Amino acid sequence: MGFLVIGIVIFSLFFTAWIFPWVQTVLLYVIPSVVEKDPGGVLARLSMLVILLLILKIYPRLKLPGMKFGKPSKKRLYVFLYGMGIGSVTVVSYYIIRILLGQGTMEWQWLFGGNFLRTLVWYLLGAVAIGLLEESFFRGVVYNAFRYDRRTKQFAAVLASAFFGSMHWVDFDWLLRWGEGRESLFLTLARMQYLNAYHLGLFALISALGLLLIYIYNQADSLYASVGFHAGLVFVSRICHKIAVAAPGHSMKILAVSPENAPYLLLAMAIAAILIHRYKLTFAGRISHKF
Repeated sequence: MGFLVIGIVIFSLFFTAWIFPWVQTVLLYVIPSVVEKDPGGVLARLSMLVILLLILKIYPRLKLPGMKFGKPSKKRLYVFLYGMGIGSVTVVSYYIIRILLGQGTMEWQWLFGGNFLRTLVWYLLGAVAIGLLEESFFRGVVYNAFRYDRRTKQFAAVLASAFFGSMHWVDFDWLLRWGEGRESLFLTLARMQYLNAYHLGLFALISALGLLLIYIYNQADSLYASVGFHAGLVFVSRICHKIAVAAPGHSMKILAVSPENAPYLLLAMAIAAILIHRYKLTFAGRISHKF
């Protein structure tokens, strides 16, 4: 069942890229500035919409285990905030480690700007939307689909996380060119142009993050926890990106793929795993100490 879902996603990506030249003509009349500035980004969002519609259409027929994502309630809000708190701590830990080692600093002036509150609300809404969309699909559908195939939790987690990492490998600008007939899938595969250190490193880091998201999903027994964790990561990362200043010769981008950055990011994720392990939140809202 898991590979069926992956097949649906691959079909959706190429189908959307194939029809995009016709759709783009219409969108140029509706949102011309956005389409002209970032057509690859528009294709990415359109692809996610097509995938979401297809999954919603066939999901009831797949007879998968429940996503553990019920209607909002006070208890579920508590689980969401628990996940968001740990996700936020993960990002803060990364930047604290880098700053203590003298690799950067923080410039707090942005926090006192005139548009700070409006930007903060915009970042928060965007982070929650990203967390909700990606967690519903990657953990709620893909992970449960692999588990439905009677694989162990561990094996299902590895497969689902590898797929999560590979989806961040997708080059929508390349898909855009393929849809316009300017790229060949077979020639691109033959050249192996994406099998390089950067893309393999990105795949490894995102896959590791996928494992962490599945871990909090299972530990809290609720999709609200992984949605909150994902939202916390995105929200605090965007704020820190605004105020973090790297020292000369260094980079303070949390998802930068480099030998310098990887150990700090993995250490921050290890801190998050320890927190999740130590403070296991049950759906009822109780916290049990694991140590």
